[in-house]
Amino acid sequence: MSSKIAGPVIVMSEGLLFRCTSLDICHWQLHEIPDEILSTSRVTGKFWRRPAGVSAYAIVRDQCEQPVKIKIIPSLSSISIRCFWFQACTLIVVNAESTQSLHLGTVGSPLAEHSMPGSELSETLPLVTLPALRRVHLNTTTINASVVADFLVRHPSVTFLAYEPPETDIRPTIVLNPPVTHRELTHIQVSDPIHIPTILDSTGASPALADVSFPYIRGDLRIQTAAFALGFAFRRLAVHPRPVALTLTLRPPMSRRPLDSAEIAAAESLHCVVRIVAECPSTSDARALLPWLGKLPALARVEFRVGRGVFRWGNARDPQTSGTLRFLDDAMEALPRVAEVMVREVSGAG
Repeated sequence: MSSKIAGPVIVMSEGLLFRCTSLDICHWQLHEIPDEILSTSRVTGKFWRRPAGVSAYAIVRDQCEQPVKIKIIPSLSSISIRCFWFQACTLIVVNAESTQSLHLGTVGSPLAEHSMPGSELSETLPLVTLPALRRVHLNTTTINASVVADFLVRHPSVTFLAYEPPETDIRPTIVLNPPVTHRELTHIQVSDPIHIPTILDSTGASPALADVSFPYIRGDLRIQTAAFALGFAFRRLAVHPRPVALTLTLRPPMSRRPLDSAEIAAAESLHCVVRIVAECPSTSDARALLPWLGKLPALARVEFRVGRGVFRWGNARDPQTSGTLRFLDDAMEALPRVAEVMVREVSGAG
């Protein structure tokens, strides 16, 4: 069917939207699809369903025109194929009813050359409905903001929104205007704190929003860009009307220099911050954060997430080792207003 239209073939599979050709689809390994068609859409299209538990995979061609397996489909349950004559494209959606995550924009290798530009995403997204969707990763600045807003409104089960455009993209942050008040959105994440004000202005009125995640970079005073971005984010957080938790990914090296007046003022203004989760690459980085945490006026709980072995748990992996206890003692002393300090060892922290 996809070969009947001259335009591109757009595929949504395993949370990714990408382009391919009808020749690529000829190499797909989807096993045998039942002949029975359970439904047909108004727009020319077909929908097949098969029992869950059947694995499959999609294929695209690389730069040398060789077929490459690009994404395992662990459980193939349905395929929707729609041909849009007015847009001259074919849209194939795999497992629409069970998809929980969607990445919009630049995708990683080997799909980078097949990523869809913002203009195509703006035309395609209104055609996609994913009833179980919970996580949206926005990796582009060129998609139409009103399309994103409409997509979020049409997907009330979304709980997590990440805004992570490529580092080389210097275009302004996408602004959702009017802002979206999303009833289930609980967590927003950005790749750079400079995006916090715009994303909060766009979604901050969502009643369930309780977590904000971004990198925390406190290096040499000469690193003005990072300091400006953090200050920009903290000024916007200072006027947020409801309690939130911040998840900070510490980027080394964390400076041990004393807090300056601007950092103290910013911390003391964050009355909305009641919980901090700090993802720490090292013990010294965790300790370097303590003076700043001590200035947060409403902070009640702190969790340090560290990689395996960072706190030297010992051969028996007994959490009551002297190194861990020394850090916790130091943390409680530095944070007299905090009710709970926790160290959690996780795989891949930092």
